[in-house]
Amino acid sequence: GPEGEEAVLRPIRYPQPLGPGQLAVSEAAGLPGLIFFEPPLLSVLPPGTHRLQAFFRPHSPADGVAGASARALLTVLPGRVKLSWPGVGSQLEGQGLLPSLLCCRVEPPLHCPETERLLLLREGLLEYSPGPGTVLPPGTHPLAALYRPPPSLQGLYEAAEAHSQVLVRQRPKTHPSLLWALPPDLDPALLRCPCLLAPALLCAQAQVEGQLRYDPPAGTELGAGAHSLSVLFTPADTKNFLPVQARLDIEVLRGLPELSWRPADTDIPYGTRLSAQRHLNAVCLNRVEGVLTYSHPPHALLDCGQHTLTVHFLPARPQDFLPASLSRPLFVQRAVPCLLWDPPDPIAYPTPLGAQQLRARVVGPQPYPVGRMTYSPPPGEVLPPGTHLLRCRFYSRDIVNFFSADAQVSLTVSRGQPRVVWRPQAPLPLQTPLSARLHLCASADPPGGVFEYHPPPGSVPEAGPGPGPLTVTLSLTYRPPDPALYCPVSLQRTLQLEPLSPALDWPLTVTSVPYGTRLGPDLLCACLSASRNSPMTLQALQQLPLSYSPPPGTLLSACPAAAPHPLTAQLSIPVHLQAFYRPAVARAALLVTPARPRLRWVLRPPFLAAGLPLSPSQLCATASQPEVLRGRLVYSPPLHTLLPPGRHRLQVRFLPEDPSCVLPAQLTVVLEITRPPPTRTIT
Repeated sequence: GPEGEEAVLRPIRYPQPLGPGQLAVSEAAGLPGLIFFEPPLLSVLPPGTHRLQAFFRPHSPADGVAGASARALLTVLPGRVKLSWPGVGSQLEGQGLLPSLLCCRVEPPLHCPETERLLLLREGLLEYSPGPGTVLPPGTHPLAALYRPPPSLQGLYEAAEAHSQVLVRQRPKTHPSLLWALPPDLDPALLRCPCLLAPALLCAQAQVEGQLRYDPPAGTELGAGAHSLSVLFTPADTKNFLPVQARLDIEVLRGLPELSWRPADTDIPYGTRLSAQRHLNAVCLNRVEGVLTYSHPPHALLDCGQHTLTVHFLPARPQDFLPASLSRPLFVQRAVPCLLWDPPDPIAYPTPLGAQQLRARVVGPQPYPVGRMTYSPPPGEVLPPGTHLLRCRFYSRDIVNFFSADAQVSLTVSRGQPRVVWRPQAPLPLQTPLSARLHLCASADPPGGVFEYHPPPGSVPEAGPGPGPLTVTLSLTYRPPDPALYCPVSLQRTLQLEPLSPALDWPLTVTSVPYGTRLGPDLLCACLSASRNSPMTLQALQQLPLSYSPPPGTLLSACPAAAPHPLTAQLSIPVHLQAFYRPAVARAALLVTPARPRLRWVLRPPFLAAGLPLSPSQLCATASQPEVLRGRLVYSPPLHTLLPPGRHRLQVRFLPEDPSCVLPAQLTVVLEITRPPPTRTIT
């Protein structure tokens, strides 16, 4: 350059060393001497503006060549790495940007030192836009890469950029993978009837999200046998995936009913009959429909010893379930007969022991054991007065099932009362002395005692005071021969003095009436006899009322064994006439036959829905004359019975409270049980 001016050199980039392109002085060409540079050749300058100096030194001053110098300015730019990126790449839609597409390669400058080269490659930061994993829609999209040098080389190198493109291709629709197989640890019970399609069986799996639709659907009950299940998978992403179907063949085995006994006694006493509630109470735990039959019927009576109760289950659907059996032991113990001996009433000497005192009986357990009773003292023995202990022992004929049993009661024996028979002949005419043969003629058992009469024999009795009939009272005291065994007896007899006796007639037009007919004027129609009474008697007693026994309005019971009821009509004599007339009595007989009530039973409505029990609305029969013809109504079937659909005959029986007066009756009606509408159970 001109003398005194600084040359400006072409910029270079770091780490390019100083070379001939920067250190070249043309004016010194051909002159003897040496050229020196500052900085020297191959120096590596950092980025920035640097001043370069050149010095010329001649070989010898004698040559006439003087030394010279020159300066130049050199700009060193920051280094730049080279980013190499292949051309346009491609991938399918729905995928994030693959690492194979974001593959920009960093190449350090040519003269880069090895240490810096390693730092650039290892610690430099390469950023992509869009970043890795970004999902792009179908089409061509630009890609950019930005390289940042490591912090330790900041200022020496500058950032670099590179650009490329990616082609996102539209994905073709495919069939997703659908796997359906039974798990190896599947519970075998799930493949036995009743087999309900559960998630453990409907376990198809798809590789993408979507909806699984099974046929048959979940919850369907499959019977025993081979079945083919199918599933239709509809993917949620219908743009990229097509529906797919899979099948699974399974074999459902016949189910095993699970039987169990309810808690019950293992030991029972003899006489306990088998019942459905306590002994024959097996149940099917898995609720399989069928019939339970037992080795012993209900109400069976088992002998003492060890027994085995067995229940057999016959399923209602034998094609789907297997029959089953279950047993359990039952021990029957010997029973102790239960004796009931009511304390007997006190007796008087010399009453012998009989059925009224020795009346112990077996009252349990049922069936009542048969055997013999032995008593101490034995029957027929006469006990002296006092308190005695009676004992009894029962010996059963069935010694296998029953023990013997004992019982005892106390009996009080009082002193005996002599049996005195005194029937004085009556009536006694007025002013007639008492006769030992006709009036004072008592006899006693035991004999040998003393009879004391008052008034004594041969005396003429006087009529007692009062407005009533003329009477005389006779008294007797009998003193037995043994006072320790018998007590004295006192008796009285009243003897009427004979007055006139009116005669009565009773003209009954009927001889029998049905039960429920009350006594009225048509039956109680006695009157004074006009033919057997004098006119004076008729005139004196015509207006007197008659009293009846039973009285009017009485309801008579039915006569047992066709024995008629006695009817009595009595004519009472007023006080002022009692000395002349005695009451008159007329008797009649009336046969009361048993009555049969009339039953009435109307069903409204004459049908009943299935599943409803019989109620008072259906069992509503009535009987005639309920206030007189008393009894109870017994229905068959009874109240609360559940009847199957169809026509059924209902029967009512009238059971009288008093069968001797009222006859039983019965009536039958027809009730239709309607079928229920079909139902379907959904679990």
